[in-house]
Amino acid sequence: MCDCEGILRERPNNNYPAYYDRDVYSLEHEPKVYFKLKYIKELELNFLDDYIVRSSEKEVLYDLKKTISSYMFIQHKDASRKPKPKPRIRKTSIKPLNSKECIYRLNEACTNKRCINYKYECIHPDLCTKQKIK
Repeated sequence: MCDCEGILRERPNNNYPAYYDRDVYSLEHEPKVYFKLKYIKELELNFLDDYIVRSSEKEVLYDLKKTISSYMFIQHKDASRKPKPKPRIRKTSIKPLNSKECIYRLNEACTNKRCINYKYECIHPDLCTKQKIK
């Protein structure tokens, strides 16, 4: 745990660890944000047992072993809310059409905005994979 006293957008002139000159500032990519910490309190590792990763709903230590992400959002496991289940979408099969049928054709032009023939006449509507059964 720590107490953040301020946030800076520019590189500090002093009061930073000596190894920053070697390991951070010698690189071409300097940090964009600096946090000025008043104190840092060391915690026991079992402190993380009470927290889960919000996106996976798994224990923090489990995800820390497997992630390559530079950050994660965590929350206390008692505050966990299960995500709402996604509505089930029924997949419809593509109906083979003869060369003159097209459910997107209006006044001889294609009305499907996702189709390459949008606003133009479709020469082969029977090959169109965007057509669905109504």
